[in-house]
Amino acid sequence: MPETFSLKNTKNFSDFETVYTIFWLLGKLGISICSISLFVFGAEVFPSNIRSTCLGIASFFGNIGGMLPYQTQNLAKINSSFPVAFYCLLSLAGAIATFIIPSKGHEIAN
Repeated sequence: MPETFSLKNTKNFSDFETVYTIFWLLGKLGISICSISLFVFGAEVFPSNIRSTCLGIASFFGNIGGMLPYQTQNLAKINSSFPVAFYCLLSLAGAIATFIIPSKGHEIAN
């Protein structure tokens, strides 16, 4: 009978190298999609006269978000689940902010 993949058969990280690479690439794909969607959705949400300012502010906060992973390593020293909880709270805040944007019943000014 051929040997199947099982966590019991793994001895070190090299057994997970392909799986790790696939998930890493999927994560990078998701980040790229979110980054590009900022400009696609921003062109639809913000009025023309302040669009560039709003996209600049959104890009600024996106860059701040890019610096957060390096700072959250310190949270793991306190408790290993703190970084995950921190990112869950940030995701929840982003989802709530998405629903706060008024779009129904209003025309977007040009």
